[in-house]
Amino acid sequence: FAEELKPIQRIVLAAIFTISIAAHASLLPIAVLFVVAAVILRQMNCTPRALPSTRSVLVWLLVPIIASGLGTAALNRRMGLGFKLSPSRNSFLLARLFGDGLAADYLRKNCPKEDFISCEYLSELPQTQEDFLFEHPLYLELKGHDDEMEKIVRGTILAYPVRFIASSAKE
Repeated sequence: FAEELKPIQRIVLAAIFTISIAAHASLLPIAVLFVVAAVILRQMNCTPRALPSTRSVLVWLLVPIIASGLGTAALNRRMGLGFKLSPSRNSFLLARLFGDGLAADYLRKNCPKEDFISCEYLSELPQTQEDFLFEHPLYLELKGHDDEMEKIVRGTILAYPVRFIASSAKE
């Protein structure tokens, strides 16, 4: 987004950005954080060279993000999954939390006071992401119980924020 870029070069970069974000839903929050960082840097003027105007940054960054989000949601709707960015919701994040051992720690600590389906598998919880998604019977048991998956994901992240950030950085 340097000032020396021609309009066609900016359009090509915006198109690449849009396709990149649409390629995988996990890139959407990263892109949003990037926009926030660019705007903050612009407001603080912390960069060695001046950034373009805030309005220009927002247009060139937010438009591709919004376009890719709408495109992804529309594609999911066409596939019968509903107008959603990620029809699997918390499945992949929960799989990662099991792979990192965080979800298992959370369940061991909270099963005595929660009535989770997952608590039935406390002695044999999934050890890896692949195990949870493709081999372990727990994933099939949790299908249709998005509220439990969301509660476990949210509870795990809130219970172990530093470990979650460290494992995310490692991933």
